[in-house]
Amino acid sequence: MSGEEIYEALGITDAFEEDKQATLHNINTVVELKAVQLMSDLLSDEEVTYIEEMEKNGSSKDDILWWLGENVASAHEMIDALKRDYVEELARKYHR
Repeated sequence: MSGEEIYEALGITDAFEEDKQATLHNINTVVELKAVQLMSDLLSDEEVTYIEEMEKNGSSKDDILWWLGENVASAHEMIDALKRDYVEELARKYHR
């Protein structure tokens, strides 16, 4: 889901660019946390250990999410679905 699609769904296409970027950042942060939480249930002990090593070695959150997307079946699709669901939830909440 692109930034423009998110802005349109939330009705903020005319908002200040700084506000749109802050909204996008917040959405991505929530979605990433939800994805990591869901994936923790799917990961083997070896995968968890590998991610812990990545963290110890200074890997960024983006690096870890990329690794998960490349090494955990359907992770990219799951992250996209989580983002769409979360944006729809926000849109319903604020556009009653």
